[in-house]
Amino acid sequence: MFSLLKDYIKDEVYVSIAGGRKTMAATMTLAVQLYGAKSIFHIILDNRETELKSHIRKLKQLEQAEQIKVLHPEVSKVRIVTIPFIGLFPFIGEIVKGLQTGEASEQISSLLIESGLLRDRTPTEAGRILLQVLEGVESMPGPCPGEPKIHLTDHSFRKKGSIWQIN
Repeated sequence: MFSLLKDYIKDEVYVSIAGGRKTMAATMTLAVQLYGAKSIFHIILDNRETELKSHIRKLKQLEQAEQIKVLHPEVSKVRIVTIPFIGLFPFIGEIVKGLQTGEASEQISSLLIESGLLRDRTPTEAGRILLQVLEGVESMPGPCPGEPKIHLTDHSFRKKGSIWQIN
């Protein structure tokens, strides 16, 4: 997720955290704060009846046509809530350096300390986790330039008993 967002940072990216799990929304919000986006938002149903029908147990009991209506409500029943964030992308290098060495500008050091990521010039547990994420993303190669080349190998398959084997 982090690396995808980093790859698209030069483009105009809008991120929705609606749907999925809470941890996915939290992780995407962190990724947007670190690598940026034009906007991050959440979608809220303004119609309580539709919201109640959208719970998985209720949804399974509906006919397919009704499921589609619930899963794709009218625009008038939906509210978009923009979530404010401060993009830290220009400071990633200094944040990484601060977490690695404890050496950073006064502003970045204060930010890391106040955020509970650095204590006594040493990363806290949360700081080590963030550092690991940032180092992992920063060390990934950029997207491949040009058109991708598709390499498919012709495989022959045969069935032996009830098991498929690749020759």
